[in-house]
Amino acid sequence: MDNNSRWLCVDPGETTGWSLWKGERLLGGGQTPLWAFAHDVYDAIKDNVGPLATGETDLLAAGVNAEDNVGQIELVVCEKFALYPWAAKDLAFDEFRTSQLIGALTFTCALHQVELHKQPASIKERAMAGGAKELFVRPLHENRHQNDSIMHGVFYYQVEIRGVNLQIPDGTKK
Repeated sequence: MDNNSRWLCVDPGETTGWSLWKGERLLGGGQTPLWAFAHDVYDAIKDNVGPLATGETDLLAAGVNAEDNVGQIELVVCEKFALYPWAAKDLAFDEFRTSQLIGALTFTCALHQVELHKQPASIKERAMAGGAKELFVRPLHENRHQNDSIMHGVFYYQVEIRGVNLQIPDGTKK
């Protein structure tokens, strides 16, 4: 991936947080209901239409122009879903809509040859140490899902693009 590539980071859930990047630059982001977001990603990747399409300006950060938001989405970075044993009983009869969204994103990426990279939620501490807070949208509580997606972007950038070897709190190295 080069500095002209657009990439999307996703904090999946009923309110899905997302952030759009180009190279090392955060272009913008938002929070979208789960299935509306799945459709937005499909439309942007397949036909380059909708709020995530090239040249769209509605959801860009201050100082980012339409000319900055050009190019196909070449990568999706998404928080992965894991059912932890201690939470399993509390999730009995749950439809796992978050994992359904991740499946829809996985299918969309596979169908259109877009790279998909999944990260555990445990990267957030390391992303904060990497400067994610400087990019947060305020007010913090109301924008927490978008800010979570920013943490995934900062961590991806540090580890996968810059090559920093960070230990994820669960003990694995990336």
